[in-house]
Amino acid sequence: MPWCLELSTDDPERLAWAVVELGALDVELEADHLRALLPDQVGAELVGVALGLSASRIAGMRCSPALPRDDASTWVLRLPERRVGPVVLAAPGREGPNVVTLRDGAAFGTGLHATTRLCLDGMLEIYGSETAFPAMLDVGTGSGVLALVALALGAPSAVGVEIDPAALAEARQNAVDNRAGGRLHLVAGRPEQVTGVFGLVVANLVPGPILAMAATLPQRLAPGGRLLLSGLTPSVSAEVVRVYRHQGLRLWRQEDRSGWVLLVFDASW
Repeated sequence: MPWCLELSTDDPERLAWAVVELGALDVELEADHLRALLPDQVGAELVGVALGLSASRIAGMRCSPALPRDDASTWVLRLPERRVGPVVLAAPGREGPNVVTLRDGAAFGTGLHATTRLCLDGMLEIYGSETAFPAMLDVGTGSGVLALVALALGAPSAVGVEIDPAALAEARQNAVDNRAGGRLHLVAGRPEQVTGVFGLVVANLVPGPILAMAATLPQRLAPGGRLLLSGLTPSVSAEVVRVYRHQGLRLWRQEDRSGWVLLVFDASW
């Protein structure tokens, strides 16, 4: 697992270049301070030698485990601001129009993972072209990022479904931070626990649950609604398309990015 290095120095820029040469995943510089995220195969002693530090300085380096994000698939020192069309994803405390803030927690959904980006871009395409914005169902909501961005893009309401109590608690806090409690309804459980239909249903999961929900998710689609599925690899996408077509859905678009696939279906009813 990657780890964090913190070191006081009067020459942070020189040391930054040295840790980059060692394969640092992320680096932050301040006037007299260096923070770096390093792969686990690069040990503290190797770093100290590469930086030309004395034994006492090596012993004084602050080393700590890195915070895993997005199920340990995203490694950064801190979450950067990121943009989804007119919406800015930022840390709590950021103010302004079209800003969605997310706490830096353990739930999946930082906005950095390729599958999340695929879903966000797919949502942007839908909400950017609609005149009547559809209500949204987010299956496996994690941090709540997809539902919160949908609201910021114009969705009148959203429902987030999640089986992980810790992730659901994080999504609730993010909803409070974004003053979305009145428009975002969070449900503990599975999509079977949700009633009603939605103009947009999004499920960013893994292939097993997506295939298992093939009979359920189409039932949550309103006439003419659209279903976005991600968390899929190219090797399983053809099977997912086959199964969902059998439920009466039409494949509208497929996008591959960084080894992941987004499938966009239209309801045929």
